[in-house]
Amino acid sequence: MPTAKELVGQAMSQSRPRAIPVMCQMANGHVIINTKVHPIDYFISDDVWADCLLRMRALYDFDGILCHKPGRVKGLMDMVVRTDFDAPVPTLYLQDGSRIECTRDDDAYYKKAPGFQYPTLATIDFDNPLAWRRNHFARFKRARRLTITARRRKFQTMFSACWTG
Repeated sequence: MPTAKELVGQAMSQSRPRAIPVMCQMANGHVIINTKVHPIDYFISDDVWADCLLRMRALYDFDGILCHKPGRVKGLMDMVVRTDFDAPVPTLYLQDGSRIECTRDDDAYYKKAPGFQYPTLATIDFDNPLAWRRNHFARFKRARRLTITARRRKFQTMFSACWTG
């Protein structure tokens, strides 16, 4: 029987594998609940996130993992002034008064600082239309992209363990 890596490779090259590779894209909340990691650690650490996905792959005996929202915000902890690991919704408090709530059963959510307002058409600088964004908000949104970019090599190394077949 081919290994999981071979099955996925055959399917992706449009060959006809002997068995259909089984993969899953699990919700963040499902992963957090079933791995019992702290949600702040899950949302800020590449290593914790990757380890959780590998544990879930092993738990369900999948051939691979479909990753969504695949990275963590680089330098985010440099902008954090306080963390509350023990709150009902664990929270990262940012320098500008905004916060990121790291839920125990769902995604992390950015909460705007008091007084934050989106720009109006009259106040947007059309030469630099994203200038209104606070650095914290921009970094949080950037981490929610659906593609792995600069960290691709790191993730390939981390996920090589999931091809255990």
